[in-house]
Amino acid sequence: MPDYIKFIQLNLQGLAGQDNYLQRSIYTFLHNGLEDYAIGWANNYFKHEPINFSSHSGSAGTFYCTTLIDQNHSIAYIIMSNCGSARSKEAVNRTLDLLRKKYTP
Repeated sequence: MPDYIKFIQLNLQGLAGQDNYLQRSIYTFLHNGLEDYAIGWANNYFKHEPINFSSHSGSAGTFYCTTLIDQNHSIAYIIMSNCGSARSKEAVNRTLDLLRKKYTP
């Protein structure tokens, strides 16, 4: 988890216009270079909101992880579950909703 958090922090910095491990233009392309789904990042998570989001979720069946990056506010939400069931995914999504309500300006 610590390495994944560092990885997401690098993405946040790049999307905020800072060069680090990669140039900021590469982060922009990775997250927004193609409509709806760029290079590994979905960017249509909340089309009804005027905020640039990118997200990635995945599971190998035994766990579930979702990451949502709010590009306008430089906030990332990372939620991991040690279960990959449909109920676990629902709980992760509910948790994401609660966190967004509390921490999104």
